[in-house]
Amino acid sequence: NEAIKQMADYLTKLCPKGWIFRMSATVYVMLTEDEACYENAATELRETGAFHFEAAGSVLRPPLLICAFPRSELVTESENFTRLVETAFREAKARGIHGLFQIDERTIADSNRYAAVESAMAAALKNDKYEMYFQPIYSLEKERFVSAEALIRLKDARLGDVSAQELISIAETNGTVVQIDRRALRNVCRFIHKNGPLERFGLDMITVNVSTVDLIQDDLYDSIVTIIREEGVSFDSIGLEITESVAATFDDALISRLQAFTQKGIRLLLDDFGAGYSNLYRMASLPLYAVKMDRKMFASYESGTQRAVVFEEMIQMCKRLGFLVIAEGIHRPDQIDTLRELGVDRIQGFHYARPLPSAEFLKLFQ
Repeated sequence: NEAIKQMADYLTKLCPKGWIFRMSATVYVMLTEDEACYENAATELRETGAFHFEAAGSVLRPPLLICAFPRSELVTESENFTRLVETAFREAKARGIHGLFQIDERTIADSNRYAAVESAMAAALKNDKYEMYFQPIYSLEKERFVSAEALIRLKDARLGDVSAQELISIAETNGTVVQIDRRALRNVCRFIHKNGPLERFGLDMITVNVSTVDLIQDDLYDSIVTIIREEGVSFDSIGLEITESVAATFDDALISRLQAFTQKGIRLLLDDFGAGYSNLYRMASLPLYAVKMDRKMFASYESGTQRAVVFEEMIQMCKRLGFLVIAEGIHRPDQIDTLRELGVDRIQGFHYARPLPSAEFLKLFQ
């Protein structure tokens, strides 16, 4: 209580011609239309670096941030104001800002874009408007396509194509990524049920991505198994792609859950291998069917640096562990012979096929 009182007193002293709103024990918003008041507060923060006060015999230095809005209407429109304050807090946290943060036109544009995409995503979930694209994966041994990765896409009448990176980033932030993952899986199962079995196309499975957030859900196993069963497709026609960035932190309980998938016949693939810093010991304990080498790994190999040795050793290690090796992001024909010599089993990239809408994907195989 003493800390709260000191904080309020300090803010009032900084800007007496303003309004102070306490949003939480540690977050306050101070509004003023008085330019001189604002300048005094900004100068104080620039000179002192950070506010500090004493409480219970200790000196505390909480972060203090002043946000400057270029146009008053941004404050009077409550939806814009709330969104921009949240944006300022995120930026301050990411940059470690203490002091002054200027809300500029780019910040406003980014905030408006975020809100527009978020709205389009919600509408797509409600109306089942997400589209599925499929990128075929080529076997160097069999010299034909043998599987495909399903990729969810969002096309909005006003925004146009929303990139997968932007889509997933916002979905993980607002908590809808689990719903989107489930929708993607169900759509893939319906595609297989309608057009399959996959064997008629020479394919052994279609893989779907499982997000970091999805992996920690208590109902992960039950939800995925239920969807596959409800849509009437075989378990071995589905593969689940998990990212390398979270594989290093898997605990024994999650590994047991993943093993339950493999016992059902659902295959697991480790995606983006080499993009982060995996715990190799933990990775070796995963019940993987295949490892997908991140495109940057092969780019490092081609550069001739010491990382080339790492790429070679990683391939051999995966092979010894019994995992298939898939090279991602392969776009040039001159890369194929090198990958074959290195022991890579399969290729995913523009050289063989780009991600295709479902109709074009079917046409390719028909």
